[in-house]
Amino acid sequence: MRPAAFVLGIFKNSDCRPPARVLWRGLTKRCPRCGFRFEREEGFFLGAYVINLAVSELAVVAVVAALIVQEARGRVGSLLPWIAVSAGIQILLPLVFYPYSKTTWSALDLVMRPLDPHEEAEAVIPDRRTCGT
Repeated sequence: MRPAAFVLGIFKNSDCRPPARVLWRGLTKRCPRCGFRFEREEGFFLGAYVINLAVSELAVVAVVAALIVQEARGRVGSLLPWIAVSAGIQILLPLVFYPYSKTTWSALDLVMRPLDPHEEAEAVIPDRRTCGT
């Protein structure tokens, strides 16, 4: 399963699924397939920031939980590797996951707040046959 498959699967109830390459080239203003505008209002991606922060913090919590388990078993030597792994997660994971969090937030917002008629009208559909593939 591709990493973006789950995130893009959230769009399954819509007419179009944005291509995975949109995630890594930088999120464009509109979906190249259906014209959906990703940033629906100013400050829209604060939700993406929260998702990104939550995922990063949960990853560090998992490392700390593993450290606690190892400590309980008496198998922990130095704390330096644990600190290095946690620091690496906090630096790299937000950078890698941010495009996915933006797409996830757009999809969740679309589920919670469907497009208004004027938003549907301003979406330009270049080729309807490519949507939903």
